[in-house]
Amino acid sequence: MRPLADEIRPQTLDEVAGQKHLLGQGALLRRLIENGTDTNLIFYGPSGTGKTTVARIIAEKTNRTLFFFSVTAGAVMTVAVLVLSRPILIGLRAPALEEATAYLIVCALGLIPIFGYNALSAMLRSVGNSRQPFYCVAVTAGVNIVLDCLFMGAFHWGVRGAALATVMAQTASFVVCLWYVRRHQDLFGLTRRRGGIERAKLTQMLKLGIPSAVQMTVVGLSWLAMTFLINDYGVDASAASGICAKIKDIALLSTLALYTAATTVIAQCLGA
Repeated sequence: MRPLADEIRPQTLDEVAGQKHLLGQGALLRRLIENGTDTNLIFYGPSGTGKTTVARIIAEKTNRTLFFFSVTAGAVMTVAVLVLSRPILIGLRAPALEEATAYLIVCALGLIPIFGYNALSAMLRSVGNSRQPFYCVAVTAGVNIVLDCLFMGAFHWGVRGAALATVMAQTASFVVCLWYVRRHQDLFGLTRRRGGIERAKLTQMLKLGIPSAVQMTVVGLSWLAMTFLINDYGVDASAASGICAKIKDIALLSTLALYTAATTVIAQCLGA
């Protein structure tokens, strides 16, 4: 049972009693919150004046926008990959075109769970919880290994089995993370009855996120260009390149972990 304070806590600015000079219609603080220009705020005052409540309302608006936008973007990317998978692979001169196309189409079905998980893990890290995303990744790894052995070893489903195992493992991670966040609704505010995308919050997040997205896109495009050149040497060279890419990913794990941790700390300082 949830604490009584959480049950009766205001969920919107209109439900907050008092502080009309700050939160009433047209008041300064309310305009900042509704326009998405509340990047840096410090609430100071005696207990019971609504500091925590208002902070949670702002955080919930951000979390809902991040989650629903991520899921929507995942759906758009899924449709795009399903439609363009074969033309992209033809353009890259991919060897074993039929198997590569089948693998990419099945993997496309896991884009929504990937986008959703990334949004949920960002919410968890924003409140200093880095353990739960780790547990979810551990679940993904364990499920993926078991399903790979089952689908490829026992059922002999080939590349489709490998892709399906990956998608199911990613979905399991997303479901576990979503269950945890929904269980702590008082902290994250991710509920169906208060769903939706706040335009002002979305604009604010895009301004902060687009530079990083552009950076990663450029790296991805450079890798595609190199793949295009390697594919001319045949299946063996392409397979060797894939193995080397996995080794590279393992070597970069510590750097990526530090990057993620630093990003979270910087974001917390920016929003403090």
